[in-house]
Amino acid sequence: MKKLYKFLIAGIAIAVAVAVGVIVYMELYKPLNKVFADLDASQVESVQVLLGAYEATLSEEEVALLIPKLNQVELVGRGTQEYREYDGVDGNRFHIWLTDGTEFYFSASNPFYIIDKEMGYKAEYRTCDDISAFYHEMIKKYFPD
Repeated sequence: MKKLYKFLIAGIAIAVAVAVGVIVYMELYKPLNKVFADLDASQVESVQVLLGAYEATLSEEEVALLIPKLNQVELVGRGTQEYREYDGVDGNRFHIWLTDGTEFYFSASNPFYIIDKEMGYKAEYRTCDDISAFYHEMIKKYFPD
């Protein structure tokens, strides 16, 4: 009988540990998914466009143009650093500050969305191209040759 109780207690402990792990994982990855889906201009403090060591702050009108593009972003699955193996993929394009104090770097560089220059998520090409085209438009405006 003692073995049965020990087995039962061990099973419950494992189930609780797994449940806690799943909850922690979901809480760590949920904020960025939710930020993009529900993001509106009132939540954005500022956005900078980056080019190497140079940076420029987007106007309110430009931020308003960027927001609907970001709303289309879906971060599916776990982020990886696989994007580093691709030539031409740039992880440093926008620096975004939200009014709640959250800040992060974001890049849409096919075939990845890259968050904080660390985690790359496979991108949907059309949305990624749209954000990338907007980035290049801002680069031409703020950093002309």
